[in-house]
Amino acid sequence: MKKVLFSLLLCIPLSVFAQQFDYFSFLDEPFDNSSYTLINENAIPKNVKFSNVKQWVAKTFGDYKSVLQYEDPENCKIIIKGIVGMEKYTYYVNEKRVVGKPDLSFTLTIDCKDDKYRLKFENMTVDLVEDRTVALLKYVTTERTCTLADFVKEGTGQRVSIADAFANLLNSTVESIEQEDDF
Repeated sequence: MKKVLFSLLLCIPLSVFAQQFDYFSFLDEPFDNSSYTLINENAIPKNVKFSNVKQWVAKTFGDYKSVLQYEDPENCKIIIKGIVGMEKYTYYVNEKRVVGKPDLSFTLTIDCKDDKYRLKFENMTVDLVEDRTVALLKYVTTERTCTLADFVKEGTGQRVSIADAFANLLNSTVESIEQEDDF
């Protein structure tokens, strides 16, 4: 009995600190409007977090004003509309090669408070450009937009691509907000 209790006590700290974003379970959830919300607690002052958010937007998207939809410095809230490129994927239909280049479009609302912050991703859609081989050295290019849910249903390669893109975006946002550097 002591060994069982001791084993459980050893596992509890691991489960507390092993909390990571499981993007494949996120992709398996039923989507209504393709949204995701993350709330994290930390002790960094809200003004520092808000400044970090603004720097992250400028570094991630290049032109801060082109993605900015709303900014409220007093309440430390910002809304951006962004696009993140994903890895290309290839699949075959009737022995014809299809190469796709998807981009993830989204609206991101970030609220900062002294003890926590919230990231709210909404309106996530995928813009696709696909090149299909129709004959030797002849291609047809098609463009379409679909919901994140529809894109995820289309196949494993696409699931990995969207999962990686979203995880990278989420992780870079969190790391930037929680940065405490003075210089």
